[in-house]
Amino acid sequence: PQEIIALLNAKLRDYKPGDFLLPTGRPDYIGWASAIVANKMDGFINMLVWEAKTQCYRIVRGQMWQ
Repeated sequence: PQEIIALLNAKLRDYKPGDFLLPTGRPDYIGWASAIVANKMDGFINMLVWEAKTQCYRIVRGQMWQ
């Protein structure tokens, strides 16, 4: 997992307030990416979540810690 975490850190290096994660793929990678972003953003995270019923993305904002 350390190689993947290093890759995610590199890919998310330029993440800034106002950016969004679009969670797809393996749940462990999504968790690690979310933790990396929250760490960079003082606990805050923005995601786009697909809503199958309405066929559109919904914005989800959260604070993982204070």
